[in-house]
Amino acid sequence: KLEKKLKSSKFEKKNMNALYLSLYFIECEFALENKLELSSDLAKSFVQCSKKCLFKEEFFSDNDVNWILSSLAEIGKITQLPYDDVKETIKLVWKNNNVQLSLFKLVCVLESNNGKYDYLMALYINSRDKNQSSINYNELSNSIGYSFKNIEEYRTFEQTWIFLLQVFQEVNDVDEIYKYFELLCIMMSHIPRFDESQDMIQSLVIQSLSCLLDYIDIFTNDSSAIDSIIGCLEVLRNLISGKQWCLTQYSIEQILCFTIKSEYIILASDHGELSSSEQNSIESLYISVTQVLSNLILFQRFRLSNRYHIIISAFIPLIESLFVKKSGDNHLSTSKACATSFQRLMSNLCEPSGSFVSGSSHSVGDSSASAVALTSTMSTLKARLRKSLPSVILNYISLAVRYNMNLEIKEVIVDALFLIFDILTMNELKLINSSLDSHGRTLFKSFYDDYKKYGKWRED
Repeated sequence: KLEKKLKSSKFEKKNMNALYLSLYFIECEFALENKLELSSDLAKSFVQCSKKCLFKEEFFSDNDVNWILSSLAEIGKITQLPYDDVKETIKLVWKNNNVQLSLFKLVCVLESNNGKYDYLMALYINSRDKNQSSINYNELSNSIGYSFKNIEEYRTFEQTWIFLLQVFQEVNDVDEIYKYFELLCIMMSHIPRFDESQDMIQSLVIQSLSCLLDYIDIFTNDSSAIDSIIGCLEVLRNLISGKQWCLTQYSIEQILCFTIKSEYIILASDHGELSSSEQNSIESLYISVTQVLSNLILFQRFRLSNRYHIIISAFIPLIESLFVKKSGDNHLSTSKACATSFQRLMSNLCEPSGSFVSGSSHSVGDSSASAVALTSTMSTLKARLRKSLPSVILNYISLAVRYNMNLEIKEVIVDALFLIFDILTMNELKLINSSLDSHGRTLFKSFYDDYKKYGKWRED
């Protein structure tokens, strides 16, 4: 009955319920383990009816047209769409600016089956406009991400990635760079694992990170591009935790460099007036940076054994961002969320997870021997951290002499820095004291006394 209704030459707007019900049947049937032939025929009828509706577009609202296009995209994910019919359907609404997002979703599904990834990337660049609120970036990225994710052949994925890198490096228009920046991040977020490709994928990740590092400096004074950087940091965080096989020692250090450059964008935001949405973006950027650094420590600590001075240097701008500068009360100086995220990061650095310690100690059968091995691993780790951690205290004292800090934020940050005192020995404490001027020594003495009174763990 539905097929008959869809094929009716008198199909009108009031009969849209037939389309709604058809989509329901198609999705339900493909959710079943035993798929029947009915959905394939019904899907073809759905496409024919959609073309008929869009041919009379003036009788349908933009909401109806958006729904039809989005539904065709969803159907295309579960069964093969008749290519020529859908192409004709697309041509009918190509110039309607109010349905561009739904149209992009459909084209991504349709053309990914034909391997036209260069065309899809060009369409993304054309569709993406950070000043056009009607085009949702997340939905755009999810749509083209679906295409990248479904590339089944390693060579095709490799060639698409190389093509994007080549185009990115030839971009001359500064205002267009953020689009390629985003597109490269989307590509990196959908890296499949092919058995024969690990070395090449690692090489492409390094090339991609080099591109991102080259262009992030352009965003330093462009607050509107911060969302692109946050999206990139999310991709890097997921790579570190979920696709460790993609990364090498060099790419880990590139990621560290990227996070530090992101921190300088945060510091640069102190020097200008920001809207409420821009302030929220800066706060999200701060939290994203701490999450990437935390993931590096949690999942890649074994690569950092001789690089702690690099990752610890990334802590200094994070602390500085939370002080109230002379220029005024910056947004981050009152952000409890940022202070808490810094505290969590410091905890991850100074208190390694049990899995890392047990894994590094090569657990043995005898419990006493295992305990000795764990103690030895922790001692080695603390010894390595001691070489660089004094710089965090020194910089905090230096900043505290010049600037103030919101009392609520200070309580959280001080608790985080107390974790450093748990690791330092008297040698490092003397080094810190001798490196300060008289005013700094006074502040350091008060700080350390507070630690002994409130922060140091005692048996009683």
